[in-house]
Amino acid sequence: NGDTCKVKLCKLISTHPCPNLVKNGDFSLGNDGSFTTGLNTTPQCNSCVTNAYCIGNTFNSKCNLWPATFDHTYMNASGSFMSIDGNTTGGATDAWRTTVPIVVTPNTTYKFTFWEKAAFTQIPFNIQMEIRDGSTGLLIPGVLKLVAVNQIPTWTKHTLIWNSGSTASVILAIKQLSGTEQRDFGLDDISFTCLDCCDFKDDVTDFGIQSTGISGNTYQFCVTPNLGPNDLVQWDVDCDGVVNSTTSTRCTTFTVTPANTRICATVLHVIKPGDTCRAKVNDCLPNVQPMKPCSCDTAIFNNNVMAGFTWVKNSPYSITFTPISLLNNCDSIRWTFGNAGAIASSVGSASVTYTYPSVPGTYQVCMIVTRTEPSGKVCKKEFCLTIKLDGMTPTAEIALPNLTFKPNPTTNSVIITIPSTLNSKENVLRLSTIEGRIVKTISVESTETVMDLEILPAGLYFLSLIDNQGNMLTRPAKLVKQ
Repeated sequence: NGDTCKVKLCKLISTHPCPNLVKNGDFSLGNDGSFTTGLNTTPQCNSCVTNAYCIGNTFNSKCNLWPATFDHTYMNASGSFMSIDGNTTGGATDAWRTTVPIVVTPNTTYKFTFWEKAAFTQIPFNIQMEIRDGSTGLLIPGVLKLVAVNQIPTWTKHTLIWNSGSTASVILAIKQLSGTEQRDFGLDDISFTCLDCCDFKDDVTDFGIQSTGISGNTYQFCVTPNLGPNDLVQWDVDCDGVVNSTTSTRCTTFTVTPANTRICATVLHVIKPGDTCRAKVNDCLPNVQPMKPCSCDTAIFNNNVMAGFTWVKNSPYSITFTPISLLNNCDSIRWTFGNAGAIASSVGSASVTYTYPSVPGTYQVCMIVTRTEPSGKVCKKEFCLTIKLDGMTPTAEIALPNLTFKPNPTTNSVIITIPSTLNSKENVLRLSTIEGRIVKTISVESTETVMDLEILPAGLYFLSLIDNQGNMLTRPAKLVKQ
């Protein structure tokens, strides 16, 4: 009736499609010699023995006690896949590895992918993707990816992006890292192809822009994790055509105002020198409100202060003190060190360092926190801790036990195993950024304590265990949030 809507769709068609360089990646040829394994080299079908595998059309082709689950390619009995009853003796084991090195084109970006599915609902475990130099057999530095097998049995795709540089050939491998019972899984549709522009644009579009709140109206924005080493991301807040930031990493941080509405990202992907693919995505910005002013809410303020502070020896008498909770810029701190009126000041969660005279002794350190509201209201709270200096060098920290947790990397949470000797509700697990900013603290509940990380942005963190006196009980451990 004279009211017409018009939509234009475009698709880039590549005249040079990238073939799959992995022979028999869908296992349709059975055990054809194109791959090797660290498991029992002879297929063990119709058997429930461990450290073995089977090429079949369902999980129960390996063991009749396993579910009758079909492959990923066809989802019916006409397809095949590799069922793995993992090695239970511990240590990393090759589940699958190419027998013959694959020839690659120099300075070309490749995509190594496979699909996995857990046989059962079970404790999560890790497997690892590796790319090795075909001439030396050595792992190419940094070219590996840890994959957490999903607790929910569903076919899941995993991808590793790699630029060949000067490498002439490669060996691909998928390793099982967990040597315990009930780590049984399937592999299917393994591929290794050059990353063409259509693949890249689809990947960028499907992922879009994901935002995570950090604090107040500051957010982290991320595009696809499958970026190559030479890729760039151009960020445009409000999509007004002005590039606000260009990054070589997938994530960046912006402070959003109520006036902002959209964010755009243009991802520049170098397929090979002189051949660059561009993909643009946009998203609505979070509907933020102006930041709330500092508040003297008694319960929250008191709890933040009474969480206390940690202290770490830099030398026998040089000590660094750091507040445990996330105080903010409305908080000014006056420090007393229990030594002849010595004082220092700091703001928020910043650390202070004080050097005592070279005399062993016991000192009471106090943190007096003053918060001032915009209205002029002032609240104050004090926390004190007694420390003992014995003139010993801080070498004892080297002997601290390690903290173990899984999975790592993680997406939502980690299960942390506490040494039985340190299992006390008075001890605290502390998570901090690489800059030293403490982002989360929880009390120890049992020898296995779960820490929820869902609201935290992706990145590298340090996890440690401290006592109620602020002493470090374990070495700081690296934790990766994806």
